[in-house]
Amino acid sequence: QATGGEKKDAAFAIAADTDLYAHWEGVEVTVTLDLGDGKTFADGEQTKTVTVKYGESYTFDTVTADNQTVVAWTAEPNGVGTRYELNGTSAFTANITLYAVWQTTEEVTE
Repeated sequence: QATGGEKKDAAFAIAADTDLYAHWEGVEVTVTLDLGDGKTFADGEQTKTVTVKYGESYTFDTVTADNQTVVAWTAEPNGVGTRYELNGTSAFTANITLYAVWQTTEEVTE
């Protein structure tokens, strides 16, 4: 059957004409987020690892620390390499480490 059916994990005998259907499971990739500059996530760690399905969209969380906010992530340290913006979603097809791009948060006074 194209959906459902009986899963075969090991060798089995076929005694007559038989239709077989592949049932695909999504491959997962690891995205490691590195805050750099000695900054840490709420758990005290400088890096956070998330697992996403291959090719599926991932939306970044907002991160703030020490009057600064992450405004983007890049594929290389120091704000260089492919840039992944916070206001969109990104799809990943391989394991990757991304590095935070920080911007000073302006304090509003009245």
